[in-house]
Amino acid sequence: GHSQAIYCIAYAPNGHQIASGGVDNTVRLWTVESNHFVHTPQGHNDGVIGVAYSPDGTHVASGGGDKTLRLWDAETGHCVYSLHGHTDTVYGVVYSPKGDRIVTGGQDTTLRLWNVETGDCIDILEGHSNTVCSVVYSPNGEYIVSGSDDRTVRLWDVETGECIRVLRGHEGEVNYVAYSPKGDHIASSSHDKTVRLWDVETGYCRSILRGHSDVLFGVTYSPNGDQIASASWDKTVRLWNVVDGDCAHILRGHSEDATGVAFSPTGDVLASGSVDMTVRLWDVATGECLTVISGFNGEVYDIDWKNTISGQYLVTGSNDKSVRRWKIVKEQDEYTAHLCWSSSHNALTVIDASFKDVRGLSQVNQALLSQRGASVAPSSLVS
Repeated sequence: GHSQAIYCIAYAPNGHQIASGGVDNTVRLWTVESNHFVHTPQGHNDGVIGVAYSPDGTHVASGGGDKTLRLWDAETGHCVYSLHGHTDTVYGVVYSPKGDRIVTGGQDTTLRLWNVETGDCIDILEGHSNTVCSVVYSPNGEYIVSGSDDRTVRLWDVETGECIRVLRGHEGEVNYVAYSPKGDHIASSSHDKTVRLWDVETGYCRSILRGHSDVLFGVTYSPNGDQIASASWDKTVRLWNVVDGDCAHILRGHSEDATGVAFSPTGDVLASGSVDMTVRLWDVATGECLTVISGFNGEVYDIDWKNTISGQYLVTGSNDKSVRRWKIVKEQDEYTAHLCWSSSHNALTVIDASFKDVRGLSQVNQALLSQRGASVAPSSLVS
């Protein structure tokens, strides 16, 4: 597996493959039925910060610290294109809804539009005065939204490359932007501890969502667009109603910074990752914590969901170098997360397990096991 922390992770559209990118300068492609990576595409010479599948799942795009965008064949792992143009780190990598273009945002303050078929840079979108941290396409593919450290959100016309609107108001860096599923408004999160909702047609700020007491580190819409979830370094996740901007629930439980949020495909469950080395699943309707997924040996940086014929699955990327795939099971009103597999990592975590007929345990070993919460019975049963 990865030899260093994993920054980004994504499911293929058909759910048959997973892509991960990490600090070890690699992208890895995994089969979902086992913890074997089918390919380790080589080429990046710095950390990989973003990965994205094409809408048809045939290709994977990646970008990172080496200033390049790379396009990989998902079946063979072959590098189709290595695209140069950015003069600093590439932070955002997003396919257009049709899959014919890719937009990237970079620390060089620009956005670049790339033709997927030819690898040509179609346009350079200039206007931001600081790092472009986040980019996203509108659902119809006609517009691009970008958020920047210059505290602005910009709306761009894809065909002309013109900046249609500059959305000002944030008093801190804008680190995430999201387009509503209906395409009528935009959400942005910032270091100023707020989420702002913007009307696409007018550029008017519809709502300022206040309540977090520290930097926000993620914002996302529910699948139906009625709610927004935000994650913050104040250790909480908040659910907001889009129509009136009210906070529906404050989700408390993480003991450290919340690093990201993701709605399940059905929209009834929210997953949040944290520096506290856990993932929590929340009931969107009630705000109740449904279950806590623990056993990680590092911060959880990224989460993605996928519904398949065989059930609902969650994939996680962590600072412990592991990619883990979980099956989320609901029995009556109880939710449980079953670990399907984990890539290799530097520690083994065992929970609720017993080992019978253990032999040769020295007093030192018994003491170490006891320190880590194990009970060693006289009958050589370790629990």
